[in-house]
Amino acid sequence: MSDHLPFSNLFQKNGWFTNKMGEYGHKHNWCSIDEKGNAFPPGVSRTQTGGGLEQERGMGMRILAVEDERHLLQAISAVFTEEGYQVDCADRGDEGLLLAERGIYDLLVLDIMMPGLDGLSIVRKLRSKGNLTPVLFLTAKDSVEARVEGLDAGADDYLVKPFAVEELLARTRALLRRNGKFAKEGELSYGPICLKEYEHDGYVGPHPLRLTSKEYDLLKYFLYNREQILSRDQIFDRVWGIESEVNYGIVDLYVHYLRKKLADHGCDHYIRTIRNVGYILKGNKDHV
Repeated sequence: MSDHLPFSNLFQKNGWFTNKMGEYGHKHNWCSIDEKGNAFPPGVSRTQTGGGLEQERGMGMRILAVEDERHLLQAISAVFTEEGYQVDCADRGDEGLLLAERGIYDLLVLDIMMPGLDGLSIVRKLRSKGNLTPVLFLTAKDSVEARVEGLDAGADDYLVKPFAVEELLARTRALLRRNGKFAKEGELSYGPICLKEYEHDGYVGPHPLRLTSKEYDLLKYFLYNREQILSRDQIFDRVWGIESEVNYGIVDLYVHYLRKKLADHGCDHYIRTIRNVGYILKGNKDHV
């Protein structure tokens, strides 16, 4: 049974609201809803798919949203996309679990009551397998018992419907900061290695690395997940995409390219090979 309220009531009136033209607006920033119920943030055409608006705050971090109410799912996706996040969506719990298990997301935003598999079961299954991706529950259940159950299942935060968009985004930023995903605005760093979003390039100290687009994406993924082992499958799915037709060997090739550029500044050892698994970005204990 669906855990949702009528869509017009999902956001507080000082956040998002509906009008008679079939649009969802936040103050003066409008999201258009087409005849199929798809939501589009300002400046995005109705033929453009999500994930292409990379802004400073989101820095291309990837979020999985799992919600069985289609209009809400589309609106949440549009909100995150406008903030610069990459968003994947699922409207069934079992589909959401399959995506989450790939381990390529920086945050999971989950409804609780869904067809296929409920949100509590998704989190329990992920945690039992060692998947520690931050989880934010969105649900109409507002009792203390329901919140405690969600947090005890392994969720990191809990947001009750109806909610304001500003609070959704603030809680998202807080979870990502807590997990080390946000650093100085527009930058990610680890030891002497720094990624400057506004220049779309990496640096070692003051020295630019002059990265290609894929090298940049690869370094960004390593920095987001510093000191965590990343399998070749995870790297491939995150950097090249789940549906890419290129060979998986492309991962090793681009790690070689990236190491070579880091080697020019004595930092190639930061990317370590984990035999038969993948790679990890990790320096010495005194690297900071």
